[in-house]
Amino acid sequence: MKRYLVIVLLIPFLSFSQSVKEYFEKGSDYAKTGEYQLAIDNFTECLRIDTNYALAYNMRGYTYYSLGNYEDAIADFTEFIGSGTDIADVYYNRGLAKQKAGLSFCSDYKKACDLGKEECCKWHIEYNCK
Repeated sequence: MKRYLVIVLLIPFLSFSQSVKEYFEKGSDYAKTGEYQLAIDNFTECLRIDTNYALAYNMRGYTYYSLGNYEDAIADFTEFIGSGTDIADVYYNRGLAKQKAGLSFCSDYKKACDLGKEECCKWHIEYNCK
């Protein structure tokens, strides 16, 4: 009887728990509407549940960047890159964040260029990157 009571008491909590995907989607929706702190909270919860959900690092990084929090943006873009996914836009975004933070950004623009991000090829030359 105690076992059934425990199960019955847990049902409301189980029905309200959200999945990683739901937190990610809510975070993305909040980011689109400019509700950046709510977006960050949802992406963070997504990553609390699954630290390997790489897209959440990318989106949270973009959201941090939108708030002018370049250090956290760089950290999240770096986590995404560390997942083994080479996407030019992430190198581009990390390069932008590094540039805004006054850090060396040339290698990110070079990598984005190598991955096909045309404007980064121009910037790589314009900023006299070697």
